[in-house]
Amino acid sequence: MFSRPGSAPRPLAWLRGASHGATLRHFASLCLLLLCATLTSSCTTIDRAMRVFSADAPAGKAFTLRDGVTLYYYTHQTTPKPDATATRPAPATPPAAMHTGTAVFILGGSGCASWKALMPHYAAGYAGAAHIFAVNKRHIDDDGLGILPCTRAFHEHNHLTQWVGDYREFIDAMLAQWPPAPLAPATSASAAPPPGAPARPRHVVLVGVSEGALPAVQLAAQHKAITHLALIGFGGWSVRRLMQYLYENGRGDGTNPADIQKRIERAPASLRDEINGHPYRWWTGVFDIDPMPALKALGIPVIVGMGEEDQNVPVESARDLQRQLWRAGKRDVYLHLYPGADHRLDAAGRSYLDDFFVKLAHCVRGKCLDAPP
Repeated sequence: MFSRPGSAPRPLAWLRGASHGATLRHFASLCLLLLCATLTSSCTTIDRAMRVFSADAPAGKAFTLRDGVTLYYYTHQTTPKPDATATRPAPATPPAAMHTGTAVFILGGSGCASWKALMPHYAAGYAGAAHIFAVNKRHIDDDGLGILPCTRAFHEHNHLTQWVGDYREFIDAMLAQWPPAPLAPATSASAAPPPGAPARPRHVVLVGVSEGALPAVQLAAQHKAITHLALIGFGGWSVRRLMQYLYENGRGDGTNPADIQKRIERAPASLRDEINGHPYRWWTGVFDIDPMPALKALGIPVIVGMGEEDQNVPVESARDLQRQLWRAGKRDVYLHLYPGADHRLDAAGRSYLDDFFVKLAHCVRGKCLDAPP
């Protein structure tokens, strides 16, 4: 899934020049990959590793936060794509628009896997001129596969307040140095922004994926520069409510949220005790966050993509989100449901991500699809 024709996986290249500790972590990852390969030929970890260590894997860029911690991020530029519904070719995009039109910031879900394995093709469907940024949480390595347990440092800072603070600092820094340097090989014509290019992008889009929707909603509510909010695999319910729905309807993994509540009450700040791979501290932080009040108060369009067969987040939550926002008088919410698709918008070998990003680009251009509940 993550490899491309012509790529040349280099599974041992990452050991060169690595520190002793990093080498040990990478060696352990390789051992787990080999074990995974012996167990199943469809292991997604193998796909992820091939993508991370392939010749065309994106170079991670380092951003240093004010407290000295490094975030790794991945960026590329998209260009306008032909509109299949158009009766005549669209006019060429002027150079200034190519440099300054849109910034898209993608905030990922839970766990400690790097965005490196998914970029740039994750948002390749974005049908417009934009600079795309996907940023890791703090304490996620550039080439982190997410198959080893996350570090203690990661867990200590893996909570909503930290996510919002780190992402806001990153976004502010990217916007302050706008426009970014050209991502293609520079020429004399492209080395500098065109004369008269605005100092800020016209559109700033947040894309919250799964857990990443929680900080995305808060940032959209706080940050005046944000013009559009997109949510993938997220329906606006609290973790407790969506787990209760799944439990009562015989779906999900059968976990009773009441049992989770009892367990985390014993040691709410514990980083050692875990449920479903997450420490009690993570559960304590996210269990009862209700994003709906913030969503209702947003004055910007909200675009939601959800798989109808999502086993992590019930599709009913997305339908409820749209109904609640409409009843609250917010009509610029657009829900796109994908038949047979899962939490990642995958369905029987097909990914609907491109379709979602096409729709998102159209919405940014003022052509949102109006689908009332």
